[in-house]
Amino acid sequence: MRRWAVILIVTICGVSGCKDPDTIESYRIEKSKSGLSNFDKVLGPASSETAASPARPSGMVKDRMVVAIANRPDATWYFKITGPVDAVTATESQWRPFLDKISFNQQGAPQWELPDGWTVGAAAPMRFATLVINPEPPPLELRVSRLGPNQDPVSNVNRWRKQLQLPDISAASMNLATMDNPNVKLELFDEQGVSGSSGMSAPFSGPNASRPLVQKRPSSSAEFVTPAGWEEGRTSSIVKARLLKTDGEQSVQISVTEMPAAANRWLPNAKRWAGEIGIDDSQLDLDSLTSQVTVDGLAGKRIRLVDPSGEGTKATIGLMIVRGDSAWFFKLTGNRDLVKQSEKDFNEFLNSYRFETQSP
Repeated sequence: MRRWAVILIVTICGVSGCKDPDTIESYRIEKSKSGLSNFDKVLGPASSETAASPARPSGMVKDRMVVAIANRPDATWYFKITGPVDAVTATESQWRPFLDKISFNQQGAPQWELPDGWTVGAAAPMRFATLVINPEPPPLELRVSRLGPNQDPVSNVNRWRKQLQLPDISAASMNLATMDNPNVKLELFDEQGVSGSSGMSAPFSGPNASRPLVQKRPSSSAEFVTPAGWEEGRTSSIVKARLLKTDGEQSVQISVTEMPAAANRWLPNAKRWAGEIGIDDSQLDLDSLTSQVTVDGLAGKRIRLVDPSGEGTKATIGLMIVRGDSAWFFKLTGNRDLVKQSEKDFNEFLNSYRFETQSP
């Protein structure tokens, strides 16, 4: 059957040949002569199915979201990690065994043993605990939260999929994996997409991400002098200050991080810093690399992981200061040559640093 298109022509009074100012005349012409075929080229053929989500621009950094779900008689527990695919995958050898060993005590609360290098983060509303896997960019956390029992799994899965800009799925299409935890049944949601959340995704996602935005420090935060040639980078609830510097293909950063003092000790952090730059701490005499330091009148420890082996391309100078209930970490880290060149700037930054000041 030949396809036809209907063209409606409204006749307007005053136009030559107008028969009746109130009539609408219709004609049938072939689609091939109507010009409507051009719309098919732009919009594509009609379909009764829901249109697919638009393709993401090439090069956009993807995120990975992992949520372990424990359906308990008195509550539903969620253990959630969201971050760039590379960062989440690189730490899978840490968080997967951690999830596989979680148990619950008689009071119904989860209990665990933190992997080496993990720390307890700051408290947050509606959250049972924040476990910091890696405070450095890209920062990575495991967030533990609790809701009432008998939660609707499809609603939660589709909410997480929306956060990754993925389409909804039906209950029949939902396929959650089961973790190898002998203590409690844990179902695992594990998907990749583009997260719309801040802090765990795009700003520090990798080589395709733009440089962190310069931020102005609020008047109630710490005071310090930014050395010449450095710029301020993005901060968070954990990272209180960040300075960035590049020289050709090399880069370094100064960071100030606040953690709970009760959950942080010097030696595990010093060992973790050594591991982050590829140094086997078992081959080091960490005590010989550690010295006393003072920041804003508070005493602490400092380790210089710059020349212990002469190998590798990364270096770190790290400090730990205890102030009240908080442990403060000051780090200069990055390409080894530029770390050495920037050590004077780091010392000037430390000398200028003053903790919280009062608003005027």
